[in-house]
Formats: sequence, C-alpha cells, structure tokens
Amino acid sequence: MPSRPVAEGDRELFLELDEAFHRSLCEEAGLPRTWRVIQVVKLQMDRVRYLSLPEPGHLETLLAQHLAIFEAVETGEAKQAGARMTAHLREVLRTVQHLNATRPDLFG
Repeated sequence: MPSRPVAEGDRELFLELDEAFHRSLCEEAGLPRTWRVIQVVKLQMDRVRYLSLPEPGHLETLLAQHLAIFEAVETGEAKQAGARMTAHLREVLRTVQHLNATRPDLFG
C-alpha cells in the first residue's frame, strides 16, 4: 500500500515506490524516451529527493499529488491528469528553490 511508507516514515521504500510510479507513468503513456530523459537528470533529482524528504509534511504532499495524478489517469481525465502533473512539477521546483535558499552550500 503506497501510504504505508509515508505513515511509517520509511523514506527508502517511498523512494523506491516513487521511482516505480514515475517510470510506470512514462511506460503506460507510451513515452519511453521521456523516462530516458528523466534518467539523465536522475542523479540531481535523487539528490533533491533525499534532501527534501525529511521536511515535515513533504512525504504526505507528494503522496497526495501522486494519488491525484493516478486517479485522473485511471479515470481517463487527461486534462485533469495534466493539470495535476503540472502542480506536482511545480512542487518539485518549489522544493529545489527552498533547498537552494536554505542550503546554498549544496548547490554551489
């Protein structure tokens, strides 16, 4: 169950499931090249993920966003899925900006 790692604070399992979620989205959407592009920047994104997961409420926010995206995809609501993915990507950008502001030593 995807919410278990969030409830238990199991960051490692969350990261495994997070990666599987994103890979599955690309595969199911028929966008294997998109997953390959993600792999190119994955090292930096993993860094952001590891640094941001301890932030209070961050796991819960990501889980809620993933569930919302999945629900829209599952019900065939393409516009809604796109809007929810955009909100998720904005959250990632906000996280990078927050980390850069609070930990500039990490983004030299």
